[in-house]
Amino acid sequence: MLVGYARVSTEEQNLNLQRDALAQVDCAQISAMR
Repeated sequence: MLVGYARVSTEEQNLNLQRDALAQVDCAQISAMR
């Protein structure tokens, strides 16, 4: 099982791009933080 972690530190960065990339490699669980 793959677990992914997406994080952005500024408003200019896009959390959705990271989530989409993790979903493309079939991560079963994705955690995100701003």
